[in-house]
Amino acid sequence: MDGSVGAAIRRSVRIRAVTRVTERAAAVNRRPWRRLTRQARVLFVLPLAWCVVGLANRPPQNGPGEDEMPLRGGTVRLLRAAGIRAPLEPSRAFLALVRTLHGALPARAAGPRTAGLLSDLKAMSLRAEGLPAISTDKGGEAEFLPTLLPPTSWEQAVFGRRVPLETLAPAILADRGAALLYYGLFALDEKTLAFFAGHPSLVASIARDPAAFAAFADGIVVHDGRMVLPGGAPLAALWEDLAGAPPNDPERFIERLLQRDEGRLAWFLNAVSGLDGDHQALACLHLSQLYETFSTFDRTAWSIPRAPFTRWSVVDPEFVLQRLAVAPGGGLAPPRDRGLWRRVFEGPGPVLADPTPVTAPWLVRQIVSANPKMRRARLDTVLFAQRVFAKIPRGGAAIASETALALASAFAGREALMTKLEAMGFTEADDWLAALGAAAVLTADSDARRASQRLAMFQAMLTVIARLAEVGTIGSPGARDLARSLFAQNPSDAVEYPHAIARLVESILERSASAGQDAAGDAETRLLDALAGLPVERSMPTVEWEGRRYRVDIRAAERTRLGRIRRKQGGIDLQTALDVHRLASGLIDPASSRETVQRLSTSLLEAHSGLRGCDARALFGFDVRPALEGLRTAAVELGDGRADRKSAEVARRLADGLAVLLAEALTSHVYALAIGDPDTPMLLADNPACRHDFGLDLRPGEPGPWSIAAGTHRGSGAAVVGSLVALDRALASRWLRPTTMNAPDLPPTLTGEDVEGFGESVAALNAFRLTDRARDTISGALRRGRERLAAASADEADAMAASLGVDGWRRRLIRQAIRGDAGDAGQYMSLGEVMRLGLAGAPPAELEGWGLPRRAIDGSLGTAVPGRLAWRELTGRPGGGLMAAQVPDLQLRVVEWLADLGLPAGLAPGILAYATWDLASGAQMADFDDWLSVIGAAQALPADRMENYVSAMVADGALVDVEGKSRK
Repeated sequence: MDGSVGAAIRRSVRIRAVTRVTERAAAVNRRPWRRLTRQARVLFVLPLAWCVVGLANRPPQNGPGEDEMPLRGGTVRLLRAAGIRAPLEPSRAFLALVRTLHGALPARAAGPRTAGLLSDLKAMSLRAEGLPAISTDKGGEAEFLPTLLPPTSWEQAVFGRRVPLETLAPAILADRGAALLYYGLFALDEKTLAFFAGHPSLVASIARDPAAFAAFADGIVVHDGRMVLPGGAPLAALWEDLAGAPPNDPERFIERLLQRDEGRLAWFLNAVSGLDGDHQALACLHLSQLYETFSTFDRTAWSIPRAPFTRWSVVDPEFVLQRLAVAPGGGLAPPRDRGLWRRVFEGPGPVLADPTPVTAPWLVRQIVSANPKMRRARLDTVLFAQRVFAKIPRGGAAIASETALALASAFAGREALMTKLEAMGFTEADDWLAALGAAAVLTADSDARRASQRLAMFQAMLTVIARLAEVGTIGSPGARDLARSLFAQNPSDAVEYPHAIARLVESILERSASAGQDAAGDAETRLLDALAGLPVERSMPTVEWEGRRYRVDIRAAERTRLGRIRRKQGGIDLQTALDVHRLASGLIDPASSRETVQRLSTSLLEAHSGLRGCDARALFGFDVRPALEGLRTAAVELGDGRADRKSAEVARRLADGLAVLLAEALTSHVYALAIGDPDTPMLLADNPACRHDFGLDLRPGEPGPWSIAAGTHRGSGAAVVGSLVALDRALASRWLRPTTMNAPDLPPTLTGEDVEGFGESVAALNAFRLTDRARDTISGALRRGRERLAAASADEADAMAASLGVDGWRRRLIRQAIRGDAGDAGQYMSLGEVMRLGLAGAPPAELEGWGLPRRAIDGSLGTAVPGRLAWRELTGRPGGGLMAAQVPDLQLRVVEWLADLGLPAGLAPGILAYATWDLASGAQMADFDDWLSVIGAAQALPADRMENYVSAMVADGALVDVEGKSRK
């Protein structure tokens, strides 16, 4: 029944009841009523009538059999008193207050403010008349919240005293036991909640120690008088052994569940219940062994009773269990050699032969028992091996043990290289081994200056090759061939290696020219054109915007961006480096005549005199002036005939100078690709590429030369430490483009990790992979998903949400919204979930281009569109950037808007660069886990803001005025 119609019917019934009460009271003449005076009868009947009328005028109930409690003055002032500025509707506000006041959440600067609020709430709970100053609101009306349990249950089982209904809400908020109990009850389904209402002794027991119940009530389900447990009846005995009570005695089972190991058994049940079918089947094979790891994990660091809503470690047994790949026939995906994994985890040294296959409990324990800083590395290594070995021909199980060991062992120290090769589509084990061999030689030299320059040339070339495939300038097979040529070069040959890199650059430029590019331009221009995808012919639709006609040219916009950044960087250009390579090669060529040598020497000296790069400073932290001076001296001596062109020393000095020029020029191009915004303050000083630090000194807590880079400080300035490969992920926040220079009205609440994560979602978008067909597929699915939700009853919507894995906390909010006609139930769902409701099956592969980066989830450089919001599984882990990897709402909102206006999909990255900045600076969260507020802010992005973003893109070059001149 529609919520508004149902409310009207209930109100009408209550009013008719008032009429019947008064009529019957007046008609009584054969009862003691006759002995009362008329005035006494009126005084008796009217209060009863007004009581019923009052019930009739209350807001509709949230569900069958649910009572409601008023909160006079509403929740807004309570939120402000707690320091929460997020716009929350009453039920969410109440839960947010519970978390803030009693959840021991990190980084909430409440302090004395919280203590004062608790004191005021206690005062409110002890009296029915009046309100404390913090909640006084002239003309304000009470907000009604579900009591979840009958009011008498709260009085008898929780408080042990009479609590008037109008003071029940502040009484619950003021008492930690009652508040956390309420939070847990909110997540239960209706049948389970009814069971709790009928068992006050269970409620009383939980209220005495409710932390585990508040955190993990989602996994507690009681239907038809027995526990609903993973694995069903066949595993009932195992669950009984773990809990010490039979599942057909839910009250005892739940009490033991919550009490065992300070609530860790409840955590385990919640974790296993939340797994998908294959992962849950895997877990059910090893319940007892897996629980041993859950029960002992971080006992000293994490206390559920003290901090029920915070895990403190991103990589815990639950997170690992969710991520492990499951083989089609059951069990773990390969590699399953326990001896191999022991060698990978324990490092070099003798390893005892262990024929026992790897099991999920053993692998989970090996990962989470490591030092907290090593857990992520071990998990990412396992996930990488499972992904890659499944793609290697003949299957992972057929790989030679030595090869498998080499690949798995290398990941922890070479993750940038390995994930980039995976993204490029390499599947042959020989290619992986060749890349690893070349990478090892790059840093084998004890001379850190030379090692950094070799790293720069190799990593920059690999990045450039991968980029050319991403924009379509070179096909993926061709890019892999070029990468194989890179791997085949010998970095230990100090003389030959720079020349080999220069020849590879020339080969790339030739391939770009063969794809339709003009080969007459200088190398700098040709490479920038190739990196922007200009050589590839693409359709350029025409659109009407603000009264003018524009041609949408994503290639031109990208070329403009790269050109602006390169001009701001300054320094050595690629053409100069290639000219030095050509001149130096000719100088030492035995076939060159004396006249030729003199001419080449003069040309090289002219080129040297025009150098305006990092030679006056340091390159990668090393003084490069001696190398450039050696280049000049060798040219002078060869031109004067004072040096032997066959001299190894002369060849070495020429090569050292060339290495400096190539390293700077190529690294600058990689930075140009990685810096999204040409107006970023990062480019206000010197060329940031010159300050890159490869981390060769391996400082504790900082990335190494093959780790995904991260920002740090060197002296008085900022620097980036780590690999050049995947540098765009390290500089992700530089892809966000400010829409105003003014400070936001309220301080931003998104954490730095989440801002970086949302920036990475912009950096990872490839405008050349975004198709209008995929745009329309997403838009249509969102429309159908909303229609299904709008047409559904509360129970139908609940069933749909349950099929998507929506947690109980949000499912209750959805039911309340539908039954109470309180607004759009979709506000409690991610657009990814709404899209899944509208899709006829799994998302098609073409939607992956719109996906979010998976690095925070599985360590890869891949993307995916989350079909569900894994809030339940990923909650409580601050600092991991997990929300940005699970909330696609801003991207899907932009997609839908583009579809509505018929604008090309390729405009999305430019729009998102602005929109994400606004989201990061404007979204207000109640706490670090308040994903719904971020979802709401993303879904509420107004159309006129996106219109402004598109107008700004005219200056960027994406929209070229048909009647004007194309920007370049």
